[in-house]
Amino acid sequence: MISFALNEDQQLARETFHAAARDLLRPAGRDVEETGSIDPALLAQTHELGLRHVQDTNSRDPVLNALVLEELGWGDGAITLAIGGTIAFIQAVNAFGTEVQKQSVLGALDAPGTAAALAIVEHGFDFDMTEMATTATGDAEGYRIEGVKAFVPLASQCAYFLVFATCEGVQQAFIVPQDTPGVSIEPVKTLGLNGLGLGRVKLSGVHLGANMRLGGDNGCDVQRIIDGARTGTSAVLNGVARAVYEYVKDYTRERVAHGSALAQKQSVGFRLVDMHIAVESMRWLNWRAASELAAGAETATRSARLAHLYACEQANWVADEGVQLLGGHGFLRDHPVEHWFRTARTLSNLEGLASV
Repeated sequence: MISFALNEDQQLARETFHAAARDLLRPAGRDVEETGSIDPALLAQTHELGLRHVQDTNSRDPVLNALVLEELGWGDGAITLAIGGTIAFIQAVNAFGTEVQKQSVLGALDAPGTAAALAIVEHGFDFDMTEMATTATGDAEGYRIEGVKAFVPLASQCAYFLVFATCEGVQQAFIVPQDTPGVSIEPVKTLGLNGLGLGRVKLSGVHLGANMRLGGDNGCDVQRIIDGARTGTSAVLNGVARAVYEYVKDYTRERVAHGSALAQKQSVGFRLVDMHIAVESMRWLNWRAASELAAGAETATRSARLAHLYACEQANWVADEGVQLLGGHGFLRDHPVEHWFRTARTLSNLEGLASV
């Protein structure tokens, strides 16, 4: 029999990170969006929650991580992805890195305020993860990397990037320190997630030793990293959509028009029900993908893709409904729904920002 009950550790984590989202992330979310930066003191506080330290292959739990990302996404998308970018990097190195890579790279990320990120997305409407334009060419010294990566979180603050590139006809990942000659960073502005510090990372004539290929001579399973990233993104979108639904539900219960609360009007009530169904459905697809990743199932790639596609579509729809149900107030910054709308719209067009 299939059970959707959480175990004790998962329930405790859900409650703990919901409290952190409520007390730390949500109060800071608007300022982060307006100023375009995240207070280092806030990131240090999130570091103390200890999420980085439970990502090794022995204790990592994709379902628990999905729960955490949903709760944090409910608090604020940009701050969640600032945390999640580094976690995604740590997960990949722990899962596929050599012992030397784990010791040399992960040790540098123990200190609060340090960051790293996956560099997957490239510019262009025809971007295909299975045929990346960024290339890694082997030479006598190791590898030469050429290409441009887009929308990398906290780009200017990252100590390391995990750059995905086509190498000898297949996709592989390479650990690239930010201070490597040939690496340059340009900030970019987007519709939402302004506090995430998204940037364009250019790699021109970047030379890396052979030891910087993730997994060494054995390489890594890039598809598994992408599956985890898609599942993580769907979890964050689930949290954003849930935030919209809960806010709008409370607003329409309190807002009176023509003698009764908006929520009591049939057309509004039906739309709230559809929003609730979308949020719950996103979660079940997300949990299925996370559980299959935990089990190492071959079907995890399909489930992760379905969870991601559905979350992108439904989070945008829920956020749009939220703006409309608030009427003219939906466009005012007095209410957070327009902020969440821009977060959902932006995140649904990006990949590789968080992972389970």
